[in-house]
Amino acid sequence: MQDHKDTNQILHYFKFGVNAFFDSFNQTTLVVVLITLPIAIVAYSIQPEIATIVRDRSDISLFLICKWLFSQVILRIVSVFIFILVILRLELQRKGEEIFWDFSLAFSSLKKVILVDFAYYLGLQIFIVTVFIFVNILVTFLLGISGFTLLLAFSLVIFAAIVPFIRFYFCTFYVLLKETDLVRSFQKAKTLSKNSEIKIFKLVVIYYIFTVFLLLLVSSIIGSSFFSQVILHTLISVLFVPYCYAGYSLFFDLLEEKFEVTKD
Repeated sequence: MQDHKDTNQILHYFKFGVNAFFDSFNQTTLVVVLITLPIAIVAYSIQPEIATIVRDRSDISLFLICKWLFSQVILRIVSVFIFILVILRLELQRKGEEIFWDFSLAFSSLKKVILVDFAYYLGLQIFIVTVFIFVNILVTFLLGISGFTLLLAFSLVIFAAIVPFIRFYFCTFYVLLKETDLVRSFQKAKTLSKNSEIKIFKLVVIYYIFTVFLLLLVSSIIGSSFFSQVILHTLISVLFVPYCYAGYSLFFDLLEEKFEVTKD
């Protein structure tokens, strides 16, 4: 019964996100596309295909790996900037401000949010690699080398990575909206997510399932050419907006819950 109630709450957050997005659909879509499209073209023109990075196991191109990582950093920075811009738009609206898009504030907030976001995702990547190496060695030692053991190790790593991913999910919201420093953002995010992990997990899973399904459908129609990749990434950026709004709504609901519990 509680699980059904939580699911309905998550759908309520997505409904809020979709409604907020469609309240200014034309303007928001135009802003996101104008920001994403030119930078995505540059990033994907730099980014080499995975197949060209590893020609065979003995020949791994470090230069191509660096190019691939650089393109990913560019795309990540754009995603973070869009996150800042659309969240500030809701925050300004909530405060009754007349400014709809505050690019100046968004740019001034970019550095501190990027720092927290990169610490979050880089830390998560290091955690995943470390756990994968350990688990893979352990599973291989116990069960031997096979496709099954590799799949098992990968599954265990994904399961382990969910915990820090959910626990520190709101760190970027804190640094942007509450102007906390890096360490404080992670501490606050950890406190906020406590006993609310299932809600956050459902929010993330529903978004990713829907997005992956839609992208697979679109890519099956338009293919996987250079321009197809650019279009797909731009579509992801547009779909990212209602997801940000849903997260914003959940963030403030959890803040209110924690505040009331603390006050009682």
